[in-house]
Amino acid sequence: MYKKVNDFPKYYRQKFLLGLLQRFGYSLNKTDFIKYLFLIENEENINRNYFFLPYKYGPFSFHAYADLRRLDELSFIRFNKKIDLINKKIDYLS
Repeated sequence: MYKKVNDFPKYYRQKFLLGLLQRFGYSLNKTDFIKYLFLIENEENINRNYFFLPYKYGPFSFHAYADLRRLDELSFIRFNKKIDLINKKIDYLS
């Protein structure tokens, strides 16, 4: 079905999403994940990779959702009601 190309994604921002998911226990609700991403990008002095818009349930980023869908296509995550990291043996935080 899906084809895994490498152990790591191609772009830094996608690796950052995997590291964030790993930090929060390998599984998060979609809304909570986007909220945490928004808080981390606005509170920490890191490169801003995503642009956020106000939405019903908090901030929303089309670019972050596109990256999450791509990570799902590459079989790094399962992107349904929750976002689940598939391979828990790889350390994405290093």
